[in-house]
Amino acid sequence: MLRIPSAILLSSLALAACVPVAKIEQPPVTIGYAKGFNTGRVASQKTITLRSYAGEGRDKKEVLGATCVLQSEELSGKVVTPSQIVLPLFIQSPSLKDRGRPTPLRVECKHDGMTGVESYNAVEKTTGVATNAGIAGAILTAVVSGAIASSTPWEFPGGMDVTLVPPAK
Repeated sequence: MLRIPSAILLSSLALAACVPVAKIEQPPVTIGYAKGFNTGRVASQKTITLRSYAGEGRDKKEVLGATCVLQSEELSGKVVTPSQIVLPLFIQSPSLKDRGRPTPLRVECKHDGMTGVESYNAVEKTTGVATNAGIAGAILTAVVSGAIASSTPWEFPGGMDVTLVPPAK
């Protein structure tokens, strides 16, 4: 009897559930800052992908050409999907309100009468925990983790997807 390792089987199922994605043709779009935003809070930038979809399960398909507005207290911009967008990484500091964490980024996309809205929270870098290192290792891990957490920038997720739905009838 042929036995298929569960990892191979799960990988095959995951690939079968994937939705094909379109190639992004236009150059990355830099999202602007909201009026009055202090750009001194920006540590650097990163490029992420924004895509829009319609349907569910096997009927889920990427929607090309959706117009999306991105808005928060810190950011403001407009793009057409699919798109690479350049977003800032925000300085994290105990001297700033909420340690400098930006407000959630609201992304609203529209296409052919369909609309979708998602909200994305900025996250801080996570750190690992040392194991089998005894009490000294645990203390060192706690000190290093605290230092990293207070010095790594806030960032938004590496990929943003918005699901469009038809208007309610």
